[in-house]
Amino acid sequence: MKIEPYTRIEHITVETPDGPLRYHVLRRYDETNISGSHYGLDWWRIPAEPPKSRLRKIAERLNGFFAKKSQAP
Repeated sequence: MKIEPYTRIEHITVETPDGPLRYHVLRRYDETNISGSHYGLDWWRIPAEPPKSRLRKIAERLNGFFAKKSQAP
């Protein structure tokens, strides 16, 4: 099983033996500033290697968890 961020904010793709699944990660947003600038997301300035967001950190932890679980006897 492999978990990858699908977009920078709210979707992850999970690779399973049956094929890819796409999940929506819930997060609250300020309705008055839905563009994301409140969270420091500059869509017109995406670097080649973006900093690790909270979503990417969670995906890495989940990948590590499932890797350890699959190696257990």
